[in-house]
Order: sequence, then C-alpha cells, then structure tokens
Amino acid sequence: MAPPPSTHPELRSSPGPRAISALAGPALIVISVLAVLSDVAFRGLVATTNPDVLALWLPTHCFLGTSLGDGHIPAWDPHLMGGLPFAADPQSGWMNLSVMVLYAVLPCDVALRAYLVLQPVIAGLGLYAFLRTESVGRPAATLGGLALALPIAVSSIGLSLPFSASLAWIAVLLAVTARALRADSWPARLAWLVAAAVAWGQLAAAHLSEGLVIGTGALAAYLTLRLVSDVRSRRRSARGALALVGVLVLAATSINLAYFLPRLAYLPRTSLWSGYVELQRRTTALSSIPVAGPLPGPVVETGWPLRLAIPPGLFVGGSALAVSLFWWRSSAARLALAFAAFGALCYLLATRAVAGALAGSIREVPFGDFYLKSPKNFVLGVLPAVAVLVGLGLDGWLR
Repeated sequence: MAPPPSTHPELRSSPGPRAISALAGPALIVISVLAVLSDVAFRGLVATTNPDVLALWLPTHCFLGTSLGDGHIPAWDPHLMGGLPFAADPQSGWMNLSVMVLYAVLPCDVALRAYLVLQPVIAGLGLYAFLRTESVGRPAATLGGLALALPIAVSSIGLSLPFSASLAWIAVLLAVTARALRADSWPARLAWLVAAAVAWGQLAAAHLSEGLVIGTGALAAYLTLRLVSDVRSRRRSARGALALVGVLVLAATSINLAYFLPRLAYLPRTSLWSGYVELQRRTTALSSIPVAGPLPGPVVETGWPLRLAIPPGLFVGGSALAVSLFWWRSSAARLALAFAAFGALCYLLATRAVAGALAGSIREVPFGDFYLKSPKNFVLGVLPAVAVLVGLGLDGWLR
C-alpha cells in the first residue's frame, strides 16, 4: 500500500511554487521577445528594411482601425486612385482581430509597434501550449516556444506582417486543436473546435494564400497522426474521428463567413481572377517587354537549412538543433515524425527542382499558380516543424 500523503506544511505542495513553475516558461518567452525587440517595444523604432511596413500596412491598418473606432465598417476606401473596395481586399486587415483591436484602441504608430511585438509572442506561447498539451515537460515546451518566437523576432520575417502573423496563428491553431482532441466530453470538445475554427480564420486573415495553405497542411498532418493513432488504440471510433473532422470543417467555414464572403464576391473583379500565369502573359503582350522572369519564381538554395544554425537571420541555434536529434526518446516521438515529414515537404516545395517539376501540372489547377509566383515562401512551414522537433528533442534528452 502506498503511504498516505503527508500533512506536514513544509511537505505539502503549495499553490505558489506551482504557479511560478507554470508561468516561468511563458514569462521567459515574452521577456526574450521584448529583449530582442526592445527598440520597437520601448523606443518607438521600426526598421525600414521592409518598405511595406510603413508604406502599406501602417496606412491601411490605420484607416481600418480609425474607421472602426468611429463605429464605421470601411467597405470603400476613397483615398486611393478613384476609390476601391476596402473590406473585400484580402490585405485590408478586415476580420484580423488583432489588427482591428489594436488600431481601434491605440494610436496608429503604437498599434503598429504592438502588432510587430505581439506576433512572435503569440507564436512562442502557442507552440508552448501545443507541446504542453502533448504532455511535453515545461522546460522542453519553453525551448520549443523560444525556437519559434526568437527566429521570427530577429529576422526579416518579423517585418513581413503576413508571414509573422501566419506563424503565430499556426501555433495557436495547433494548440487549440490538440485541446479539442484531448477533451473528454462533447461540450468541451465543441468549445475547443470553435476556438480552432476562429484560429483558422485568423490564419486566413493573416495570409490568404501561402500562409493559409501551410497552416492547413500543418493541421492536416497533426490531425492525421492523432486520429489514426486514436482509432488504432480504440480511444475513439473511426466514425467519431470523421465526425470530429466534419464538425471542425463546418465550424471553420461558417464562423469565418464575414471574412470570406466579401473576398469571394470581389475576386472576379480583380486581376488575380485570371491567375499569375495569364496575367504575366497579357502584360507582356501589351507592353512587348517581359515584365517578370519565367515562372516558377524565387526559390530557396539547396543549403538553406544550414542557415538555421548560423546567425544572423533565421537563427534557431546550433545547440538547439543538436538537441532536436533526441526526438526519438521523447514520449511523443510519433509527433516528431509527422512534423519532420511536414517540414521536409515544405522545404522541398520551396526548391527549384520540385517547383520546376510541378510547374506544368500546377498551371492547370485553378489558382494553383500562386505557388509558382514565389515557391520560396513555402519554406515558412519549416520553422514550426523545427520548433516542434527542438521541444521534443529536449524532452527526449531529459528523459
């Protein structure tokens, strides 16, 4: 028989140390991001290396936020050319909740800086929550969160608002979906599935093209692993697994109608309706001058993964990458395999060899040529995959 729990006050587990232990990892992620972005957060400085930050995102989001603050939904923007649809523009920020709230309640310059700092924070905390839900220890989950948050903060991705926000909401989407899969009752499961639908909508609002595709791919990889494992272990039936996916799809499409309906109505009136390939052909025919290089567009070099170990830029760290090799000893080793495969697929899609091989067939897929415009953007999916592997690697090494 096990001995009864001690009632001695010094031996009882008190809530204070438990709270400190639970908050230490998230606090370290937030403090680390603030330290890296101290000039942005505390000195009001925004780097101008990406001209879109001040020339596009600041005035666009400021117009949205000030209009919402005045109680008006800006369906039309009269300030550009002769006026054009605003809320229907995928880059307007409409239904991007963090943009709408920050720019509605803060001065525009403060809102911009808060948004820049918030994205790596959300990414790190989201990945921490995801790994904790997958029964990864707090130190390992903290390292995984840092492995996603800090590369965003220190690299040009932090100034590429669609990409940084995409990574943030991919992490949140994985975290809330993991909670939905582990919920013991349908009411709790439905609540988490609604949260996952909202997170997926925020991912679409962040980057309707590559970001949404990459995030949906990460979600599909995780769902496939977990649901197949649950069915094999008889934790849930095959019918229950299909029902869960169906509820998630239904919630994601219905909850986010306020975002998608204006965009879908506006799309046939835009130049993107014809696709990048046809648009390039028409422009070249009208000007008699090739206006861009042949598709596929920019790709990553073969040795790109080595950049993750070499500063500056997307620097994850050599020691963190070395620790990730111990993933096979983690209690969630299968999760590592799923995300390793997902990260490898994203990397291959960003290379010239794969993009060139797929170019012929992709051109026949409606709107598929957005991939050919810039295949290198798909390397974005490597970052959350590496962060998961780093967290699982430390978990395995500690074990």
